[in-house]
Amino acid sequence: MDICWSSWHHSCNMDFKTVVVSWLASFLLLMQRFFLLIISPYPTMRKISMDRDTIQAILIFLCIWIYFQIADIFKKSHIHPTLVFLIFCFNFVCSIFFCYGFSRIFGQKNSIRSYMLTFSYSLLPTLVWFTVNSFLYALLPPPRQLTLMGKAFSVFFVSFSISLLVWKIILFYLALRFSTRLPFYRLVFILVLYVSIFLPYSVLLYTFKIFRVPFI
Repeated sequence: MDICWSSWHHSCNMDFKTVVVSWLASFLLLMQRFFLLIISPYPTMRKISMDRDTIQAILIFLCIWIYFQIADIFKKSHIHPTLVFLIFCFNFVCSIFFCYGFSRIFGQKNSIRSYMLTFSYSLLPTLVWFTVNSFLYALLPPPRQLTLMGKAFSVFFVSFSISLLVWKIILFYLALRFSTRLPFYRLVFILVLYVSIFLPYSVLLYTFKIFRVPFI
């Protein structure tokens, strides 16, 4: 009995260490790829699309969940942050299957894991923007005065937002390209159709005061 217990205990310890090492390795890889997506997005997103480590996507979603919880402290919403997070997850899954479905219609048979990883990484600019926006909201709450410092802050924030938007567009396009492996004109068709559906849906979310700015 003692030998069996010792063997089981040793096995559990080994499994726990393996899990910790695996999650730590995925976290370090996530941090590395975060910076690589800024410096060289094309080859980095290509490697991500061929990866099989879904822990990285889980970590990104965990960061987003933490953001919703913290942001609710600064900007108290009438909707619970966990519910907002679940709505975001629903939007994310719908976006994946929308693009995955059209890629199958066009004859491509790619793994859904590739969509999950690339689309998750394309959320990083969004996460950065919302996090910084919430931090600045707490540091410099509106209304902000039209002083020299206030104008300088506005110029900085607009420039920062445009930079992240450009980065976001690049990452989303690369995620779509490497996941679907479709030619350019078919990607444009999917994007146009996606935007034509998503914009009215975003207005609906805004009307119900769920997202003032879509978390995509």
